[in-house]
Amino acid sequence: MKKIIFGLFIFSLFLASCSKETNHPGPVVPPRDNETPLATTIQADPASFTLAVHDPQAKELGYLFIPAKNGVIYSFGIRMPQTAQDFRVTLWDTLTKQIIKQKTITNTSTTGFSYVDLGSSNEEIDVTANKAYIISVNTAPLLAAAGNRQWYLLSKSGGADFLPITKGHIKILSGRYSDAEPPGTIYPDKDNFSVFGLHLLFGLVDIGYYATQY
Repeated sequence: MKKIIFGLFIFSLFLASCSKETNHPGPVVPPRDNETPLATTIQADPASFTLAVHDPQAKELGYLFIPAKNGVIYSFGIRMPQTAQDFRVTLWDTLTKQIIKQKTITNTSTTGFSYVDLGSSNEEIDVTANKAYIISVNTAPLLAAAGNRQWYLLSKSGGADFLPITKGHIKILSGRYSDAEPPGTIYPDKDNFSVFGLHLLFGLVDIGYYATQY
C-alpha cells in the first residue's frame, strides 16, 4: 500500500510540473522573413525605374547600407548586362575598410538578380544593428586576357531622387564606387551623393538578409 501511495504522489508531482510548463510557454519566435532590399524596390514598381547600360570599365560598384536590427546576410546577388559571366562580390566593413566576405557569382538572369546562397556552404554573415556596411560588385575581368565588363546605371524615370531606400529592416543610404585595377578589389570609398546626387545607383548588387532580433 505504501508503495502505491508513494507512486501516486510522484505521479501527481509529474502532472503538476507538466501543467506548470504548459502555463508558461517560451517566447514566440516569428518565422524567418527573407529580405532582398534592392530587388524588392525595383520589383515593387518596375515601370518607375530605368536601367541604362554603361560602357565597359573596371570599377568597384555598390551601395552603403545599415540594418535596423541584428541579423544575417544569407546571400549575395547581382544584376549585370552580361549573362554566363562570373563577377566578384564583396561585403565591406566601413570602419576598418576591410573585406568581411567575398564570393564569385555567375550572372544567369537577363531580367532580374542572380543570387548565391551563402547558407549552403555555411558562410552566412552576422550583421549588427545600426552598423554601416558596403556591398559591391567588381566589373574588372577575373582573367587578365578578358576585357572589362559593362554595368547598369539605375535611375528613377524622370531623374527624380530615390535614395535613401528603406525596405524591411535595411536602409540603403547611397551608392558607393571606386576605380579598380584589374583584377584587384579596391574599397569603394567614393560616395555617389557628393558627385552624382541621390538619383543613381551603379552596378547592380544586392544582399539577402533576415533579422534575428525581435
